[in-house]
Amino acid sequence: MPAPAHKYYVGWDKQSPNKIKAANFALQQVGKPYNGVFFNNKKINASKYNCSQLVWAAYKSNDPNVDLDANGGPGVYPSDIANSSWTTWYEIRL
Repeated sequence: MPAPAHKYYVGWDKQSPNKIKAANFALQQVGKPYNGVFFNNKKINASKYNCSQLVWAAYKSNDPNVDLDANGGPGVYPSDIANSSWTTWYEIRL
């Protein structure tokens, strides 16, 4: 049997307006360079993004109350998003 796949989604409703707005924000960033700096990367309107920064900024730009940074430090890392109270973790078996 294959190993389970782990997936995450933000919020309680997969079709919420915040998710649609976050997706639109992320689409507007297509073509920007990759930001190799994770420390101190919590900038919403940046000239470049890394993976966790883009997800964080996409939600934060549309609702200042949604902060996916679990530990509140100056940088947002993938583990911060995974451990955020806004993120729901689930497992599927393929």
